[in-house]
Amino acid sequence: MTIRAARVEDAPIAADLIRRSLGDMWGSSAADRQAGNHWLRALFVLPRNRYSYQHILVAEQEQQITGLILSFAGKDEDEINRTTERQVVEHLHRSAFSLVRESAPDEWCIEALAVEPDWTHQGIGTQLLQAAEQLAMKENYTKASLRVEDENQPALSLYHRLGYQTLKEVTHYGHHYLYLQKQLVPVPEA
Repeated sequence: MTIRAARVEDAPIAADLIRRSLGDMWGSSAADRQAGNHWLRALFVLPRNRYSYQHILVAEQEQQITGLILSFAGKDEDEINRTTERQVVEHLHRSAFSLVRESAPDEWCIEALAVEPDWTHQGIGTQLLQAAEQLAMKENYTKASLRVEDENQPALSLYHRLGYQTLKEVTHYGHHYLYLQKQLVPVPEA
């Protein structure tokens, strides 16, 4: 397996993975899913927004994308949100909306983690999380945070196994999530 930075041409697969990882935020009907994928594909190719390829690492196996992780520096989240809000209005011709801050400025924000269904239980999610944590530590972050729906037991098990601790419950966009955080400790080089 290879983990690499996402590229613009990854948009169709990446948009679908991101949408699925965000749950029913986009709605549950086929039309809602299609609209969500359209929005995410459009945002994915644009720079500096919340869903930009610039914030994504992808896992590849057998020359296909098998998973992705979307993460960024918490200190940049306000600017990322403003850029996203502006791009939605300018490029997608949608009415204005507001994104909420989901992480603290001193945390590395894990926004989305997704693995293609045919590739689950093969360590891809673990390796993607570890790659994002390494990126965070390179940027001098000592904490990573994420939100997960409390009924998503497979994800919760993975995060807890990798050292994430549940700190509190939060509500974003009308959905309830658990807020998890991990203290990042650099592994000494051999």
